[in-house]
Amino acid sequence: MVFYEALCKVLTQTDAYHSSNIGPKSVAVLRKLLEGLPKQKRFPVYDLYRVFVNHPMCTQVFQGSDGGAHWLQYLISALEDTECHKATPMLCLRALCNLFKHGATLHMVQQRRETIMNAAAQYVYSEDKNVRAAATSLFLNYSVIGIQKTDFEGSVQSAGCLSERIPEEKEIDVMY
Repeated sequence: MVFYEALCKVLTQTDAYHSSNIGPKSVAVLRKLLEGLPKQKRFPVYDLYRVFVNHPMCTQVFQGSDGGAHWLQYLISALEDTECHKATPMLCLRALCNLFKHGATLHMVQQRRETIMNAAAQYVYSEDKNVRAAATSLFLNYSVIGIQKTDFEGSVQSAGCLSERIPEEKEIDVMY
């Protein structure tokens, strides 16, 4: 419980991210929650994970030989789970968007672009406008990175997914 509280304290102090640390035991607590809680009770943990990937120390879990593949798999599995909490896809899509923030995590989402896009594509058509907005943001992130990093295949894939949906979108919030 001490390490969970320490993690929450660090993550709530966003103005001190540049000078704060997240210890390995706090990271282990987050991983244990993602793995150990029943699917129906993971919703708040996905929110904590979404905030965690904003912190510069999150890059430590995306380094190494697997490049953080198991950390990404938590999000992919939740996106593919049809029995998850209604808002879980939104949190997972937003967490994926947050992974574009840091060099190590950006590299990881670029390397696993096809897997992520395949898992996220269905949410561009979600009935929930917040889920659609999160999915649209993810695909727009891939479009921008594709242009910046000359990943034309990624840009075409993301633009293709959005081009089918955007003309039909009626919610102005999702468009911008």
